[in-house]
Amino acid sequence: MLAAHQKVLGMLSGEQHITTGLVCSVRPEINDADSALGVFLNTLPLPVQLHGGTWADLILQAFDAECELLKFRFYPLAQIQHDHKGQALFDAVFHYVHFHNVSDLAQSRQFEALEWVDHIQPNFELEIAFQLDVKLSQIRLLVSGNGRRLDEKQIYAASDYLMDILAQIAQSPRERYDYRSFLTGAEQQKLLGDWNATEAAYPKD
Repeated sequence: MLAAHQKVLGMLSGEQHITTGLVCSVRPEINDADSALGVFLNTLPLPVQLHGGTWADLILQAFDAECELLKFRFYPLAQIQHDHKGQALFDAVFHYVHFHNVSDLAQSRQFEALEWVDHIQPNFELEIAFQLDVKLSQIRLLVSGNGRRLDEKQIYAASDYLMDILAQIAQSPRERYDYRSFLTGAEQQKLLGDWNATEAAYPKD
């Protein structure tokens, strides 16, 4: 899922070197810490180079980068931004959500989940979250944005790209990810045709 997210960012930016924010759990690693109430999250910049290869290569690359980053998950994002003189480090974030405590509670005969509602105000241009539904035991894709640069249509398009990429990974993990464009025919025409139609008539004198 993280690899698919990185591929989408590469498509949207047109860059090989991309950085996304990775939301990490920073819950204290002590006994009974899972019972503590509060938001134990931190978001860290995760850079990656999309030099090409198979989908399996990209997945392993994403996994290795995440494992390396987790060593520093307790270093606050605010301090990282201060270290970089306040500059923005990323415009998109990735988050995998599994509320395992809620899952245990949902299996109790003393508890019944009637509805699950998420209402989180987006802070970044593009926010991708994969959430394990505690009621249906299915993974849901949540795509949102703050609306400053990407409009609603573009955010929906990012969601479609993610679904197409995930299907491609499942079907052909040994195919090269850099040889496949997931743009629609209309989008490719706009990119390769309309935006490159720069011919103009000049006076011959």
